[in-house]
Amino acid sequence: MSFCFLRCSCADTKFKPIGAVLLPGMVKLVGESKDDSRLRSLAYVAVGKIAKRVPDLVTKDIALLQTFFDAMCKVICLNTVQC
Repeated sequence: MSFCFLRCSCADTKFKPIGAVLLPGMVKLVGESKDDSRLRSLAYVAVGKIAKRVPDLVTKDIALLQTFFDAMCKVICLNTVQC
């Protein structure tokens, strides 16, 4: 995770190819880190930083938005008694 945050401070020309690799990994962490809320929140922050630096990766990706909503629904469902 710290690698991702360190890379967010490099030049735009170097970050674009790295962002395309980091984004799927962060999305995977969001979807799979049900037990670790701190890791999940850091992954959301990293996705935001990547999207800010390389908006082309996320602007037309409706599946990414659906993934985030599904992940939030799973977390809410795990934290409540009834789903």
